[in-house]
Amino acid sequence: MSELKLDYDGITYADIQQIFKHRGWLVKALGFRQVEVGTSTHGYHVRISIDKKIQDRDILLAQILLGSDINREVYNFIRVYKGELLKNWNRLYTKKWIMLNTRIGEQIGEERFAEVLSEDLKNIIIDANPNGDAI
Repeated sequence: MSELKLDYDGITYADIQQIFKHRGWLVKALGFRQVEVGTSTHGYHVRISIDKKIQDRDILLAQILLGSDINREVYNFIRVYKGELLKNWNRLYTKKWIMLNTRIGEQIGEERFAEVLSEDLKNIIIDANPNGDAI
């Protein structure tokens, strides 16, 4: 099993819907199992579970094609290119901590699961076709 991790900062959920109405068939072709949408401080995180194992470079390509934050994907490209064979090369949300003097302080950032948005995006993917419109 593989997972696509998409980061959408500074765009609306309606923009994400449009991306998946036009490109959701790509996710369907990969054999998706589950879609989870989370809201973050700056936008949305989308995790898509795929039934089969996909090569890291193909995961990266799919994330770029689906409009994930390009700066994040550039870092991911370098990690994959350099052969960083870490399980978590495709980081999406890691708890960020700030240093307060010499001790670790408060957590920065927050992500919340959005069940209604997850179900909506799943339906858009199911209905997507290569002509770019939902059925």
